[in-house]
Amino acid sequence: MRNNKFLKEFNFLKSNGIFFSDSKYLIVARYNGVYLFDKNTKKLIIQGHVKIPWYDNLFKYFRFYQRLRRLIFYNIIPIGNNRFFLSFSNKIGYLDENGEFISIINKSRSFKILNNGLSVDGDYIYYGEYFSNNKRDKKVNIYRFSKKTFENKIVYSFPHKSIRHVHGLYRDPFTKYFYILTGDLPNECGIYISKDKFKSVQLIGGGDESWRAVSLVFTEKFIYYGTDSEFISNHVYSFNKKNFSRKKIGRISGPVYYSVLYNNTPLFFITAEMCPSQNDKFFKIIEYKNDILNTRLKVLKDYNLGNKITKIFSRFFMPGNMHLSFHNDKNIDELYVYGIGLKNFDDKVYELN
Repeated sequence: MRNNKFLKEFNFLKSNGIFFSDSKYLIVARYNGVYLFDKNTKKLIIQGHVKIPWYDNLFKYFRFYQRLRRLIFYNIIPIGNNRFFLSFSNKIGYLDENGEFISIINKSRSFKILNNGLSVDGDYIYYGEYFSNNKRDKKVNIYRFSKKTFENKIVYSFPHKSIRHVHGLYRDPFTKYFYILTGDLPNECGIYISKDKFKSVQLIGGGDESWRAVSLVFTEKFIYYGTDSEFISNHVYSFNKKNFSRKKIGRISGPVYYSVLYNNTPLFFITAEMCPSQNDKFFKIIEYKNDILNTRLKVLKDYNLGNKITKIFSRFFMPGNMHLSFHNDKNIDELYVYGIGLKNFDDKVYELN
């Protein structure tokens, strides 16, 4: 199912994703480069590059190699004075005013920030560590990056063996509180809240995969999320911000990585991951409107070669998904998405109508 009225291809330029938009510019990625796209003149202006090894630089133009090596941007955010905070593969840092990439993470502790899994609060950007941590022998940190001084400070740490990693960190634009989403095993799944900018952190709920989430959608009274459950059926939930009472809204076909409040409507992006809880091979955009979950877009995984082979492709060459332009956890009316691992949608940029 393809709703052309809901999604239109952005054909002005070839890019590997649009990560930020305002009235004048788009922030665009091309391979390991960051560009500004002027909406009026349609000109593309280079801002800088992330340094990568020579072998990655040699093969970065091959799509399968990009996906295998995760040579993609996950986040690019302007921080003033022609500088940009960014996460590219497992590199995290910023482009300075000369376009040079400055890493802010120790190489011995590399990790990712999932698409939009961070929060901007005034002069600071907050984010958590998403890394393998298979032995659970490492603390999992929350960081605060200063746009002005470029200081990158640990503001909170989950003890080792308590969680595997942080899926996302979100700031409620209404209450200004921060929410932390963790995984992966049932006892590690949780939604936490900090009301004092990480001087303290409290668990709202957890202990099973119904609390395993990657992203949140905020409204004035409620918070919505779709589960990222690997083994149990996935659902969309809401909880009341006054007392945190939770309500199950409805079942969905697979795990949700990303979600957004778009034109005052929650949208949930179901990933074509082919995990045990998923009963098909489709990426979907689900809309929650008038108390009903509706499928607005449905796209098959790009290489549908039988369950086992498709699962292998998904693991090594990325699940079928779409990355979203930055929205800072508030309602927006301009949203760009970038297709990854989807039939006829891979490596293409679209704008939602």
